[in-house]
Amino acid sequence: MTTNIVLVGQNYFLGPSGPELKSGGTPVVAGQFGAGIVPIAAVQTATGYEVAWEQTGTNQFWVWATDSNGNDTPPHVFNNMPGNSFAVEAIETAFGQDLNGDTVIGPPGMTVIETDGVTWLTQVGNNYFLYNSSGAGPELEYQGAPVVAGQFGIGIVPIAAEQTATGYEVAWRQSGGIGFWVWNTDGNGNDLPPHPLNNVPANAIALESLEPSFKQDLNGDGVIGVAHVTQVGNFYFLYNTTGGAEPALSSGGVPVVAGQFGAGLVPIDAVQTAAGYLVVWEQAGANQFWVWKTDSNGNDMPPHVFNNMPGNSFAVEAIETAFNHDLNGDGTIGPPGMSVIETNGSTWLTQVGNEYFLDNTSGVGPSLKFGGTPVLAGQFGAGLAPIAAEQTASGYEVAWKQAGADAFWVWNTDSNGNDLPPHPFNNVSGSTPGFEALELSFQQDLNGDGVIGVPAGSHTLVAATQGLVASAGASTTPTVFASSGGGSLVGFADASPTSAPNTTTDSLLFTEPGFGSSVVDLVSSEAASPVSLIYDPPNSPAIGAGGSGPIDLLNATTANGSAGILART
Repeated sequence: MTTNIVLVGQNYFLGPSGPELKSGGTPVVAGQFGAGIVPIAAVQTATGYEVAWEQTGTNQFWVWATDSNGNDTPPHVFNNMPGNSFAVEAIETAFGQDLNGDTVIGPPGMTVIETDGVTWLTQVGNNYFLYNSSGAGPELEYQGAPVVAGQFGIGIVPIAAEQTATGYEVAWRQSGGIGFWVWNTDGNGNDLPPHPLNNVPANAIALESLEPSFKQDLNGDGVIGVAHVTQVGNFYFLYNTTGGAEPALSSGGVPVVAGQFGAGLVPIDAVQTAAGYLVVWEQAGANQFWVWKTDSNGNDMPPHVFNNMPGNSFAVEAIETAFNHDLNGDGTIGPPGMSVIETNGSTWLTQVGNEYFLDNTSGVGPSLKFGGTPVLAGQFGAGLAPIAAEQTASGYEVAWKQAGADAFWVWNTDSNGNDLPPHPFNNVSGSTPGFEALELSFQQDLNGDGVIGVPAGSHTLVAATQGLVASAGASTTPTVFASSGGGSLVGFADASPTSAPNTTTDSLLFTEPGFGSSVVDLVSSEAASPVSLIYDPPNSPAIGAGGSGPIDLLNATTANGSAGILART
């Protein structure tokens, strides 16, 4: 859609109610790029705007691409091209305007189908060409012969093309948008079957996933790529990256209705997490933002990450990295000059230069220190870096990972970020039970197994020989139990156990690397059948490195002299 450029004072606006034209995040000022270089035309695109500039009296042209907030997003489409060049004449079709004054829109004798990306799809007569911005490129061919308009049926036409490492990709559409195809070709434009897509619907995820490589909204849904939040009627749905059902965004167990929280307050993006989704909301025209956490079914899980924060706040700028989306329209994803490592929980781990910081959502917090001095990137070896941090009652906990290896460390620090050895974990596998239990306090899937916490059924204890044997009036040690986690049952916690385990007073002492020693309560009567050890992190207290407390032996059964099994389920 063609947009007028409006000069107000010394600044330019893209339409009467559109955004201000910016470069480097600041408004463009008349004459900024040289005397006589002025923007002369603009057109709105799926991702923002294209803006044409001309050097007065020289017939030389530039074309910028901007985001939806008018920020220049280099590299430019082209720079300083003469008016009679293919680049200028071809781009005229996008603007619907005779830029060079030759009284023709577009190259003479040629129809320009699209100019997104580095490959410009054109039609000359009944044939199609895959041109670069200089007007050079191969003809589109099928089985060694040039493709002819209408060859594959009335209304089936190529709509986009883009160069790849080995040739080109070409998108086709059936008129009315009822079906789409994608071809791959070699460097000479020859079709290379089988095709990636054949006659798929407009809402096919496979088609939407290819839109970023074409730099074009192929299916016309207003988004380049997969829409993470989709409105259907008055309800919102969240894209499921695993291919499962897309949950409705809900609050209080009821689907959210458009306009429910006020006119103009709408969800604009979502990202799937190990625990569910993050959803960002924006108040239209106000540059104010909210971020929700939801479970995997799309249910809001208060408290929110933040509420009603301005676009220039640290909270909004830092959370942009989680969404990979320039939410506030300043032309940058993330806080300027800062790398955001993670934003789970109340502590956001960031890097400024070579140092790490334990920030809150306002951007305030101590630097991470070792031996009283700030930790520097790479200090403990190449690839060993902090990946998560969270505030505790006495300071912070910080998780580290060795890049490319199943090796993790966890530090505790004081409130000033000073490391407090000894560390809870040093160079342990991500499947270590105690380490997995700590994922809950970090609110993050540290080891990448898709679960926050200890996965169900991941550790099993098996009796080596006999079951538990107790004798009256004396300390009794049961037979050692082996464990897939390296742990064992080592004895009764009671000083004087009864002749048989007492379900009210007696306990067992269980040890496993990463957990330390933990008391396991007997909660049911003695019998000759297997014993199940239930460890349920969401509903049971953490033990060992993660805290203290008993683990219940649910349906626990023991028999003097008999074999038994302990299974963590």
